Amino acid sequence: MARKSVLLTSIALVAALGISGCTGGIDETSEKQNQTQSQLSRDHHVTAAGAMTQKPSAAFSSVNSKGSAASIAASKAVFASSPKVYVARSSQADAVVILAAEAARQGAPMLLLDSSSAAQKALETEIQRLKATEIILPENSNLSDAEKALFGDVSVNEVAIAQDTSSASAPASAATGPDGFIIFTTAASRQEVGTAAALGSLQGAGGTLVELESADPRATSGTIEAIKNVGDKHAIAVGTDFASSEEFAGLAESATAGVELPGGGQVVFPFRRFVALYGHPGTGALGLLGEQGPEESVARVKELAAEYQPFSTEPVQPAFEIITTIASAAPGADGQYSSVTPISKLMPYIDAAEKAGVYVVLDLQPGRNDFLTQAKLYEELLKKPHVGLALDPEWRLGPGQKHMVQIGSVEAAEVNEVSDWLATLTRENKLPQKIFVLHQFRKSMIKDRDQVKADHPELATVLHADGNGGRESKFATWNALRKDLPDGIWLAWKNFIDEDSPTFTPEETFETVTPKPWFVSYQ
Repeated sequence: MARKSVLLTSIALVAALGISGCTGGIDETSEKQNQTQSQLSRDHHVTAAGAMTQKPSAAFSSVNSKGSAASIAASKAVFASSPKVYVARSSQADAVVILAAEAARQGAPMLLLDSSSAAQKALETEIQRLKATEIILPENSNLSDAEKALFGDVSVNEVAIAQDTSSASAPASAATGPDGFIIFTTAASRQEVGTAAALGSLQGAGGTLVELESADPRATSGTIEAIKNVGDKHAIAVGTDFASSEEFAGLAESATAGVELPGGGQVVFPFRRFVALYGHPGTGALGLLGEQGPEESVARVKELAAEYQPFSTEPVQPAFEIITTIASAAPGADGQYSSVTPISKLMPYIDAAEKAGVYVVLDLQPGRNDFLTQAKLYEELLKKPHVGLALDPEWRLGPGQKHMVQIGSVEAAEVNEVSDWLATLTRENKLPQKIFVLHQFRKSMIKDRDQVKADHPELATVLHADGNGGRESKFATWNALRKDLPDGIWLAWKNFIDEDSPTFTPEETFETVTPKPWFVSYQ
């Protein structure tokens, strides 16, 4: 009987949409009608409450609004119509949870009544779109005349709400269509009343609920696996901590590529910290990295990272920060006061790092050149999933300036040009999030720092405090640079072997520097 109901409803919908086969003969018409009905059976089905469901329109989408807006967005996404609609005030959290569970069991939309006139108008419009004939409210809703008017001539019934909500959880899937979809949410989002209502509607329409560790689908190996498991089905994420539909779809696309960072996942922080050897291949004068060859550098940095692990609840990941273009005293053939290292000289370190699960950051000291021009020289390397980028404004000279005479600087606009380019490169190549480091030890080194963009989801932007000397001096630099730091920037700390007096131990670095740095380099 249920199958006949689905079929009859599907035929009615075909007629309503004006789909017909009038241009062919009887057999051709029947074949086209059968094809149309088959498509409708795949994309629509009828629930126990008599609602007509529909598959979410996009492969990946999200509902990241609050309250009534979230409930309406979810209803629009998966219900074409429903004679029965459950409604509760946003302020009645317990009632929302219970009614949402019932809506999921019956296969009906769950909507919220907010106090604002705009939200109420949106609710009225959605009830009309659903062609509702019955509204189910919790008892003692005490609707005002204006609120009653929202429902027009629709029958309104109130139901008793049990006080015990322990059994109010919704089933994994209440509808029985041949093609379900996936619902993603997080533990934090499930505490939101708008999410609770939205989940009732989505599960009622046949969605299967999957709770993610993070709202970013790239975050961990677990979230990536969950995204990959969506397969040919569609997925909709619910909760205010998720990105917009367009952005979430882009992040999910990156996750499906399956390329992960050393240590797992595609998002850098807060899932790991880093300890890095800084320097240039072949010379110990510029840092610890150049004091030994590639394999020996891998062994050394792994040992150093292990010394930090007892003082971090997050995994401590080994890394290289390789000076890739080197500030030079002489102008050089191009007059830029910067020596460009051939990629062939860097590859032994890049390859050794990749094999050993070591992250790599390419450091630019551009002289009178600009950062973007130099960054593009290493696009080949930056297309690798374990390679990020660092800008060192100390060595960014203006016209007429020379190294060791003036301290260089960069404007926020130039930094943003580089981050825009690097984010696009990362996104288009479906790469994991990249570390994007800004070195600084004086405020003047990054002009208009408050205008630096740190909101690219493809990048983990890091402010690297490069203060050296005694402890008081290093802490003074650290605290000054932390002040008025733009949102979304992570903090890094540098330990100097020769210039610090004394050099901080791993325990001192992680236990006395506040907040605990996410990236520590050794020069």
